[in-house]
Amino acid sequence: MPSLIQQRMALDRQRLHARWMLLWGFALVFFGVTLYVSEPSWFDVLYILFALVFVAAGVIWVLAARRDGIAFETEDGPDAGKQDPVR
Repeated sequence: MPSLIQQRMALDRQRLHARWMLLWGFALVFFGVTLYVSEPSWFDVLYILFALVFVAAGVIWVLAARRDGIAFETEDGPDAGKQDPVR
């Protein structure tokens, strides 16, 4: 079993990846809508649908990361795995 520090680092990584997925999803939706407004085509609609799948996956990942973080802190305490900076 990994140490508490390694578990916290894994949770931070999971949360960061989820946020990036969400950010990229919103960027793809923005670019897809921009393409559709400039010159509508069926490809743009497919692109927007693909981007919305990215956003949905990002939301699911963010919620899962939050749930895992809450479970970790409930089990091991709110300061488990945190390190003070070295001076």
